[in-house]
Amino acid sequence: MNQTRPPIAYTDSKSFGYWAIVLGAAVGVIGIFSFVKQISMGLGAIMSFCAVYMFAAAFFHLTMNGKRTVITVSDDGVAYEGGLYVPFSDVDKIWAGNPFPTIPGDILNIVLHLKPDAPVKQAGRGWKAIFFLTYVGGNISMIGKKKMISLMTPGLRPVSGQKMDQDDILEDLFERFDDFQNR
Repeated sequence: MNQTRPPIAYTDSKSFGYWAIVLGAAVGVIGIFSFVKQISMGLGAIMSFCAVYMFAAAFFHLTMNGKRTVITVSDDGVAYEGGLYVPFSDVDKIWAGNPFPTIPGDILNIVLHLKPDAPVKQAGRGWKAIFFLTYVGGNISMIGKKKMISLMTPGLRPVSGQKMDQDDILEDLFERFDDFQNR
């Protein structure tokens, strides 16, 4: 068992903002092309709306980047940005990985599988979810009605600025969870 370590607070990276800008530009070009060539006014309108939406998401995401803590991992549990705290005593197992390995870029999904009696309620929906400013998903899986908390993000980095890649972040999380289990 390792000695007590200070909690590490993570913020999301700028990856999402850059993705939204690139995708927004591509979708915008298709939308404008549809209008100019009069291929389909409906398609053009939908694509243009999607482009504006992606740029708005990128704007909001980039203006908040690095200024907020998305997740904090301590020796006793995980705290999410909305005030949700999940102690390791309520966690059955942790799964982490890239759910979209064929898409370029590193998308990280951390899923905490909870014990059946864990007192965690369904995550609420709000305006932050509209612009992807929150990544914490609900706790109920439709497969077997298992309780779980999911955090999906295009990348995490410590708020302190120390260098950690996703493998280091996951290694620290799993190590803290294993240490807690072995107390």
